[in-house]
Amino acid sequence: MNVSYILLLLALLPSTSPFHLFPPPRPVLNLHSSQKKFDCVIVGSGLGGLTAAATLQRLYGRDCVVLEQHEDAIGGVAHSFTLKNSAGPFQFDAGPSLLTGLSRPSYNPLRQIFDLLSLPMPPMIEYDGWKVQSKGEMKDLGLEGEGEGWVEFEVKTGGGGFGEEIERVFGREAMKLFTEFTDLILEKNGLYESSCGVPPFVLRGDKYAAITLTRSLPSLLKIGPKGGKILTSSFDKFYDSFISKSDRNPLAETFLRNYFNYLSFALSGYTMERTQTAPVAYMIGDLHLPGSSVNFPEKGTALGGIIDVLVSGIKEKGGTISNSENVKSLILNSSNKCIGVRSNDKDIFARDGVVLNVGIWSLPGILRETLRIGGEFDEGFLRERIEHAEGLIPETSKSGSFMHLYLGLKKLPTDPSNLHCHHSIILNQSLPISSPQNMVIISIPTIFDPTLAPEGYHVLHAYTAASEDFGDWEEFLKYDLEKEDGEFEGNCYKRDYEDMEGYKKLKEDKSQVLFDAVERIFPDIRSRLNSPENLISIGTPLTHRRFNRRGFGAYGPGVDSDSDTWKLLQTKALGIENLYMCGDCCFPGIGIPGVSASGCIAANTVVGVREHGREVKRGRKMGILQ
Repeated sequence: MNVSYILLLLALLPSTSPFHLFPPPRPVLNLHSSQKKFDCVIVGSGLGGLTAAATLQRLYGRDCVVLEQHEDAIGGVAHSFTLKNSAGPFQFDAGPSLLTGLSRPSYNPLRQIFDLLSLPMPPMIEYDGWKVQSKGEMKDLGLEGEGEGWVEFEVKTGGGGFGEEIERVFGREAMKLFTEFTDLILEKNGLYESSCGVPPFVLRGDKYAAITLTRSLPSLLKIGPKGGKILTSSFDKFYDSFISKSDRNPLAETFLRNYFNYLSFALSGYTMERTQTAPVAYMIGDLHLPGSSVNFPEKGTALGGIIDVLVSGIKEKGGTISNSENVKSLILNSSNKCIGVRSNDKDIFARDGVVLNVGIWSLPGILRETLRIGGEFDEGFLRERIEHAEGLIPETSKSGSFMHLYLGLKKLPTDPSNLHCHHSIILNQSLPISSPQNMVIISIPTIFDPTLAPEGYHVLHAYTAASEDFGDWEEFLKYDLEKEDGEFEGNCYKRDYEDMEGYKKLKEDKSQVLFDAVERIFPDIRSRLNSPENLISIGTPLTHRRFNRRGFGAYGPGVDSDSDTWKLLQTKALGIENLYMCGDCCFPGIGIPGVSASGCIAANTVVGVREHGREVKRGRKMGILQ
């Protein structure tokens, strides 16, 4: 997935749109001794923001502060939390729990950053896959026969095992087609190797990017413009090109299309038509190369331990992390340079730069509230920047939101061979996988770490994957959804005092699909949950929005598929000196590897190119940057 970073970085230019809202007159600030000063201010403690802060603090020696809106959680969607009942505490992941490329040195940007920063990656269990169950018409499942039914198979990692599983369930033709297609991607100089050709740590978001890329020039030349266009196009274009070259068994092709739509949707919240080729190619290698595996920490939640290490690593070198910070505005000086932010009515100044780990929908609001230190306020400059930020929003669609089901279960009798840490349940394969409430992801981390629950209990997290319409919940907000810019504004829900019954009814109706999916693993789950010894908590898109600080409760940004150039934000997208961006709205995009890469790209851009170049050279000498 990495070479597409530089291809996009060099190709994409900010776009503008007509100006809509002229900002009101802004106050002029005066410096005083009580104002706080740091080298760098990072707004948002998502994985991108923490990666940027850790890189700046530990590698480049910058004094950093991370400002987080949440009252007590750190990590954004990657945070973990605890729920309790009479049995005791249960620990849950708020977001992703399927990890690859972390148990050993790899191309995964997060693993590379940990190694570069001399941070200890939590010990990982390596396991060989997860279970998928799908319902639909036989022909839509890729099976012989008439009528409707269920198909079950295991996605096995590490080479040949999955081919055997495909042949067992879907037949020899499906296995041959899958092997031919993945061999094409994984062959020497193929898409996977090309996608890993440029480590993201060598990238910068400014005009000096070519300098730190010098050693990667052979990789860029090897892939060439044609290969670069393939990697930065939607994956369906490459897939359709492969399928069109000869006659294919229709049922085998149905299986293959289903599988790669499923992988794409799990990765990005979109099917092949709106998922970039580069991350899919990288994911195929991470799953299906010989020796590959899925990872889960030996102790703790999927990402909780990783977040803890990043936080400790920042603090160990003198960095600061602060919760309950409501950053509403930037501070510019008379030269239009960003020199800090205002949070909770206090001014926090940054000598070297401000990094925004926030969603694209929050940018216009932050810019409209911009303050200035001294001199006349340059309304023309700021008007242009607001125009630009507003113009980015129509080009960026939002994925769907989530329903969540968190269960603390008294251990239930089940066939151990049927119980995996991860399960994917597709309720109707005859519909697009992205259809509302069509896919449920289930994680049971106590399979690996029983201490996440009281003795004798399991923890289970089930969620609809990026397929909930946030508009269904608009009536329970205190303001019009169309006016929301994605920014969190405290407890802004009506349900505490208005139409509580309506909210409860919608919540009950929308959660049934989660119980239906869990029944595929524990058939008597509904009757057993009547016992008070079990813990039950249901989260809606409003919950996802509030506790994960996600604009509109979305999984992340999406880009329309009408162009080969994917218009993700760049590190310097806002065009303001000393202001940088990172996170899943930024290049290279959504997912743990993508947001980690965006954080280190932002950090590298803050510092000088010579300083960055020295660390690139050190990383290559250590064998971390291959």
